[in-house]
Amino acid sequence: MALLNGKKYLSKANLLLKYLFLPFGLDITSSRSSKNQKCIYFLVFLLFCLCYIVKVIYRVVAFTVYIVSLSPSMREFAAAILQVVPTAMAFVTHIFFYIRRSDISSSLKSIMPLLATNERGSQKQYRCLMLEIVIIMVMHFFELTGDQISISTDKEGVEYACYYYFLLKDGCKTDRARNIARFSLQFVNVFQFVNNVFISLCYCYFSHICGLLAFNFEQIVSEIHEKTETAGIINSDEITELKKRFQRSKKLTNRLSIIFSPVILIWWIFSIFSICMGVRIILDIKLERCYRLILPAIEAVRLFFLYKNESCIHHQAKCLIECFASLMPVNGHEHVFNNFYFLLKSSDVGINVSGLFLITSSSILNVIATIITYAVVLFQTK
Repeated sequence: MALLNGKKYLSKANLLLKYLFLPFGLDITSSRSSKNQKCIYFLVFLLFCLCYIVKVIYRVVAFTVYIVSLSPSMREFAAAILQVVPTAMAFVTHIFFYIRRSDISSSLKSIMPLLATNERGSQKQYRCLMLEIVIIMVMHFFELTGDQISISTDKEGVEYACYYYFLLKDGCKTDRARNIARFSLQFVNVFQFVNNVFISLCYCYFSHICGLLAFNFEQIVSEIHEKTETAGIINSDEITELKKRFQRSKKLTNRLSIIFSPVILIWWIFSIFSICMGVRIILDIKLERCYRLILPAIEAVRLFFLYKNESCIHHQAKCLIECFASLMPVNGHEHVFNNFYFLLKSSDVGINVSGLFLITSSSILNVIATIITYAVVLFQTK
């Protein structure tokens, strides 16, 4: 029954992810699709790519003209950059997920059997995935609602659309022009909302896979800890079984790093950059636009998703070493015990970001320190 329940929660998580990514032309939970389905996915993907390309080109041109002709302030400059970067980010992420969809799907399938027999772990990971998606979607809807209300009621926002989107330095002089600008700005915001939701879903997907892998390490640690509290000794057969499970989990972690490593680096840079630019914008924010505070908040939540489960893999691997060291081998099995212990000590398990660093507690502390330093400098120089 536990096996069936474990598979039930894993299947629920897969089904949820499948239907969330299908509107973007991606099936990243199954490697089997019919020819017609693949054709539809490809057409949807091409449509998104076309929209991305048109939007990025136009935004770059508008941004260049905006900077050259209007000499904006630093806050306006930061706001203009944040109009361009998310679309480019969504474009790159979408291409990456489409090209590597088979590898991404197979990595999830390889990790799922590790938790199939654990009902509690499967249920916990499913609920964590649901919670992450609900939190980030609520924040995105709050952002979209605030933007749409602001466009409908804020004359300054419409004037901004006139000289940023239509490159009209003198603004919209007629009601018809203002209505067109307002509608255009609302349409652009809806498309940007779709882009932001897609990026956040990719963060949640990667966090979910890492959560499954981290809980697998936690299972091994719990079993060793239980053995420590009861017998306190371990024989060669048990060590061999632990070694197989550890090496399999390590192999899956390395594979996950290889698959996602390029895009993880881009995500880290994007999140840090967006938070810093968001901090710069909110320094001069008006009270009626306090909803704009949601932008850096969303990036902070994304960064948390990118750190939470990923760092747990490294942490649980370290705990495994400490727990195993507290065991004693059965007489005559010291050689097998020492070999496995040295293997654990020499293995630096974790999500590797393009060979630059592992995602650990130290790495996120460095990021937080960087953002705080940037904020302090801004407040002092304001």
